[in-house]
Amino acid sequence: MKKISILFLILLCNCTFLYAQQFSITGVVTDKKLNEPIIGASVVVKGTTNGTVTDLDGKFTIQASKSSVLIVSFIGYTPQEFTINGNQTFCLLYTSDAADE
Repeated sequence: MKKISILFLILLCNCTFLYAQQFSITGVVTDKKLNEPIIGASVVVKGTTNGTVTDLDGKFTIQASKSSVLIVSFIGYTPQEFTINGNQTFCLLYTSDAADE
C-alpha cells in the first residue's frame, strides 16, 4: 500500500509539472488587405482539441506551450499555421482565398 501511495504522489507531481508549462497566448486575427478584424475565426493548437474563436475585435486567448503551433482558419480564407516560438502576443495578418485569384 505504501508503494502505491508513493507511486501515486510521483505521478501527481509529474502531471502538475506538465500543466505548469501551459501559457496564456493572446492575439488578434486581421484581414491583411482590408485591415479589419476577422470575427469568429477558429484558432486551434495543432495536434490537440484545444481551441477558441476570435471575438468581435478579432481577439483571442488560448492556453498553449511556448513551442506550439496555432492553426487559424475561417470560411473564405486559406488555413494558416503560426509557430509560437516563445511569443505570448500575436497580430496575425490573414489573406483571403479570393485575393489569390
